[in-house]
Amino acid sequence: MERTYINEVQKEIGSTVKVQGFIENLRNSKYMAFIVLKDITGKLQITVEKEDHPELVDTIDKLTPDSVITVTGKVMENDYVKMGGIEMIPEAIEIESIADALPIVRKEIAATKKKNTGNTDAILSKLSIDPLSTTAGSTCAPMRTS
Repeated sequence: MERTYINEVQKEIGSTVKVQGFIENLRNSKYMAFIVLKDITGKLQITVEKEDHPELVDTIDKLTPDSVITVTGKVMENDYVKMGGIEMIPEAIEIESIADALPIVRKEIAATKKKNTGNTDAILSKLSIDPLSTTAGSTCAPMRTS
């Protein structure tokens, strides 16, 4: 089977296709796994119900963000999917390469759009920037008013 680029997947609804790319996001829970796969043309959500595909569970547990995979599966329409309303239900996942863990702690990366929790002062003190200062010699350039 030939590779299909992600931007062409929407033409293949109901068909089985093969896509390749790297994992932009991975949510692996007890019963479901969601993989956001990205190639040079776009993004696609891969949805795995673990009870329906127990043979894929071991493979999914090995995956890390930025790993490269090949997925063969059926393209489906789903209004709940935010990426164009299209998802893939995989029949097979092949690992091409596993990416090493990032050298930063994941929990420090803002993954949600939660409201500010009040730690802005701590962040600014680490940066040594006075956001209210507009005097010459400060670390922050004054704003233009023209």
